[in-house]
Amino acid sequence: MENNYHFSEESINSSISFRSLVNATSYPGRHFQITKLKKPNILSNAAATILITLCDNESNVYLSKDFSTDEVKDWLIFNTGAIVSDKQNADFAVGDWESLLPLDEFKTGVPEYPERSATLIIEESNYKKIKCNINGPGIKDKLQIELPNPELFINNSHLYPLGLDFYFTNDLDILSIPRSTKISVTNSEY
Repeated sequence: MENNYHFSEESINSSISFRSLVNATSYPGRHFQITKLKKPNILSNAAATILITLCDNESNVYLSKDFSTDEVKDWLIFNTGAIVSDKQNADFAVGDWESLLPLDEFKTGVPEYPERSATLIIEESNYKKIKCNINGPGIKDKLQIELPNPELFINNSHLYPLGLDFYFTNDLDILSIPRSTKISVTNSEY
C-alpha cells in the first residue's frame, strides 16, 4: 500500500487539525474548520482528521455499514494501527446518525473510569434537526444549535460524568457536543 494518506504538509497540518479538535471540544456547539488530508473518498476531511489525530493501536473503531469498506479499514489501520471493532467495544464510531442508533449499544464508561466511553463521529446526513439550547463548560450563557433526537442527548447528559461524546462532521467542518453539555429543546418553530 502506498503511503499517500497522510497530511500533505504533515507537521503543520496535523498541528492545525489538533488545535481545531481541541477548540471544538473546548467550545461545544461552535463550528471549526480543519485542513484537508488524503483519505478515502467516503470519509469527510473532518472525520478522517479526528480518526488520524485521536486513534492509536489501542483504539477500537466501529465503522457503520456504509463506512465499513476495505479502503477505509486499510487507511485506518495503516495510519493509526486501530482495531476495527463492534459497537459494544468501540472507543470511536463513524457513521451517519441513523446508522449509529441505538446509542445504548455503545459503552458510556464506568464510575472508576468515565473516560472509557465511546466518541461518536457523525457524518452529515439528512436527519431531522430540532432547535436546541446548549450550555455548560465552554459556553457563555447558552447557544442555539440544531440536533437530531434531542432527547437522546438530554439522556446522555444526565449520565455525566459518564456518557458519550459527539463530533458532527461535514467536509472540513467539525462541531463537538461533549457529554458535559446540557441540552434543552427550544419552543421556537422553524
